[in-house]
Amino acid sequence: MRRSNLALVLRHVRDAGPRSRARIAVETGLNRGTVSSLVAELIDRGLVREGVVERGGSVGRPGQAVELDGRGIGGIGVEINVDYVTAVVLDLTDAVVFEHRVALDVQALPADAVLDAVTELAIRALAACDEQDITAVGLTLAVPALVDTDDGVVAFAPNLHWKDVDAVGGLRRRLDRKGFAVQVDNDANLAALAEFAMGSRAGTADLVYLTGETGVGGGVMVDGRLLRGAAGFSGEIGHMPLNPGGDLCGCGRRGCWETMVGLAALLRMAATPDDPVCDPSLDLEQRLKMLSDRAGAGDPRVLDALTLVGEALGLGASILVNVFNPRVLVLGGYFASLGDHLLGPMLAELHARVIAPDACEVALSTLGFTAAARGGAHVALEAVLDDPTLVALRHTP
Repeated sequence: MRRSNLALVLRHVRDAGPRSRARIAVETGLNRGTVSSLVAELIDRGLVREGVVERGGSVGRPGQAVELDGRGIGGIGVEINVDYVTAVVLDLTDAVVFEHRVALDVQALPADAVLDAVTELAIRALAACDEQDITAVGLTLAVPALVDTDDGVVAFAPNLHWKDVDAVGGLRRRLDRKGFAVQVDNDANLAALAEFAMGSRAGTADLVYLTGETGVGGGVMVDGRLLRGAAGFSGEIGHMPLNPGGDLCGCGRRGCWETMVGLAALLRMAATPDDPVCDPSLDLEQRLKMLSDRAGAGDPRVLDALTLVGEALGLGASILVNVFNPRVLVLGGYFASLGDHLLGPMLAELHARVIAPDACEVALSTLGFTAAARGGAHVALEAVLDDPTLVALRHTP
């Protein structure tokens, strides 16, 4: 019962913001004595701290506010994508305490070699936590794939050429860290959770997030909850068949949406194969800046490619907006990086096809290519919110 009440108070402070013990008692339904005892323990575990004095209009002594702390607790998120692997560590307030990305041609490597690279990156993240006296409580791996989250298996990742890869088991063996939680989830789902928790439109209950990578995926928030589907495989919007006679997709079918708007499609239209922007050994953001600079300089091939991608982006997005009626459609990945060039043609197409276009705002993600990793770190920290006793007391009673 106490563990449950500790979680209740901790989540309430996280979600509702700083408030006095008396106010927490009223809002949670717990009695004031219990709340005082729970807050004292959460402070001793480094999860909350004393804040400013609340000075309301009511009669009586002002209350000392309690606010989220958790600076000594870290969650690790690691994302695997076609061109890179990236790691982010967040503390309990979702502040970034470590971030690193490594360019990697994942498609050219076997799954074991990629998991080796992920392990090296995770070890760097863990070392950064140790240096800052942060206790890492878990790691969530983000993968552009159909994922069996219960078994920790990547069922099918067409753009990585993975099938039935035991990602969680492989990482646990490599890390060999007893009691350290490891899980895996779809990258777009995790990115949507990150946008909901800490993005520029955080707290928007009805939100659709679009990844812009070699693959295109989507995360859908409905009434503040992630829509997973019956088997947990929802969000594979990149495989909507918008041009059945079109290009071959990595999934083996023709004309999927990602063959029209994925990064590979843009690069194919905007540059020759030997162009540096197509070199996966170069950092992705560096390559995208090259494209943006060329567009700004009026390069006709790049501008034509961006117009075609923008129009196709609006076509597919119109289906999502008509089906889900989100308050916000967030464009992530390279869609955000090149948003200034894509939004014009995209919005024109979107407004021409959506029944109620004014009901949905289109926003560019401010989380960049870290969205999925941030979402993974955020999910890793959920274990502490569920059970604050996972964090040791600083003073033995």
